Amino acid sequence: MNTSQRILANTVAQYVRIIAGAVLLLYSTRIVLQELGVSDFGLYSLLGSVLAFMSFLGTALARSTQRYLSYYTGVGKLESLRGVFLNSLLLHVVVGLALCGLVMACEPLMFSYIFDITPDRLSQAHILYAILVAGMFVTIFQAPYMAVFIAHENIIFISAVYVIAYVMRLAGAFALAWFATDMRVVIYGIIMVVIPAMETLAFMWVSYRKYDECRQFCRREFVSKSMLKELLGFSGWNIYGAVAILARQQGYAVALNHFTGLLYNAGYGIATQVSGQINNLVYSVMNAVSPVITKSEGSKDRQRMIYLSVESSKASFLSFTLIVMPFLFFMEPVLQAWLGEIPSGAWLFTLAIVLSSMADSIGAGFRTGIFAIGQIRDFSIQVYTVKMLSIVFSVLFFALGWGVAVSILPYFLSEVIGTAQTVAIFGRMTGNGAWSLMRRGFGGTVLPVAVSAAVCWALRAVTPQGWGLPMVLVAYIISTGFTSLIIYKTALDERERQLVLRMLAKFHIPVPAGKR
Repeated sequence: MNTSQRILANTVAQYVRIIAGAVLLLYSTRIVLQELGVSDFGLYSLLGSVLAFMSFLGTALARSTQRYLSYYTGVGKLESLRGVFLNSLLLHVVVGLALCGLVMACEPLMFSYIFDITPDRLSQAHILYAILVAGMFVTIFQAPYMAVFIAHENIIFISAVYVIAYVMRLAGAFALAWFATDMRVVIYGIIMVVIPAMETLAFMWVSYRKYDECRQFCRREFVSKSMLKELLGFSGWNIYGAVAILARQQGYAVALNHFTGLLYNAGYGIATQVSGQINNLVYSVMNAVSPVITKSEGSKDRQRMIYLSVESSKASFLSFTLIVMPFLFFMEPVLQAWLGEIPSGAWLFTLAIVLSSMADSIGAGFRTGIFAIGQIRDFSIQVYTVKMLSIVFSVLFFALGWGVAVSILPYFLSEVIGTAQTVAIFGRMTGNGAWSLMRRGFGGTVLPVAVSAAVCWALRAVTPQGWGLPMVLVAYIISTGFTSLIIYKTALDERERQLVLRMLAKFHIPVPAGKR
């Protein structure tokens, strides 16, 4: 299977996984919200900052390991791959234990001065906190094994494991009805830890059977202080970025809780779940392309790396436009059909966070290129510090009494600023101007975005009252059809059009003769 076919297969596998996951997880959320109630769901969302920490940290560490594995795959050194894997595994165990200890040590401070939890829920909250911290270690330990599959571009197996996990989460949501009301939130926390543990066992078993670096690595000579130092340095800045994102996202959840109680936490939790599913769908393109970008840099093919970085940024942004634009115009009926009763603030938070993710998608490929080059210190300091500091302004706006609508604004602005910084840094590293990169990658995207917005606005304007969900489906079909055509005509160059035609041919989709 050549590179284009592999990228195509991986992208399709991820789309299947993410679409199935979105349906199953979003439906699971509805069931969980009904079973737990708004108060306990808000409690889980608040303490879910620990669970979010698992996700962000695991992703950051996996990205670090995957970068080195992909890089040395491009170089072509098996011994180096074994050394990277062993040292990475050791690093993950040590970091995981240290961070879990730190989070547990902070428990008295969190419950005494930061969390605002009613006395009748304190015992469940303490148990849930400990369960989620245990799950943190599981997720951190999983990261190097996940990185192996990404580096080998085996996205199909990852997708299969995750689809099974999504089905198990849905089954767990239904199972909550069997337990006593006061313990359901604790049982749900256990479910959300056991399933990642089972994922980890699956990744460990298959990687041991399939990949040499995971089977013949455990020898003392592969332990390298220099490699550990290099991995720690790269992972350290990656972790800094993950912690900064977490501080903004979960810091805002804590600020909401502090200034408004649990009133808005359920709505904010819904918004982050919606954004997470949309991001998963869009960034499936990046997961398929990122190993190829890193391997290109490892094999000293800088021009190919730049080309792939620019094109994948454009693909991420256009994918976001196709998926998100109808949702933005029909958000209320979607949330109503999904949740039944919409929690306070869900519409506002979802709008702000989805638009933030849309801005972030512009820099996705450039960020991957920076990671492939490996010089991430300045990038992490400049970009992620801005994102982290946005929570300071949100807290200030809360303290001034300006309300949730104004307090979420720094969240969005930090993404816009961060994307501009990402493009500028990538341009400096590769000897290209930021404006030149943006014009080259996004010059043809203005018209498709405008067309998509205009079509969705027109459909929303003529939608009769009470036709919300059916019209959402109609809007998606019409909007994606028009927008896809405009993208093909105006946003793609000749090489990209030929790639699209080859992809359609592989799926036996007929193409009019005039488009060939």
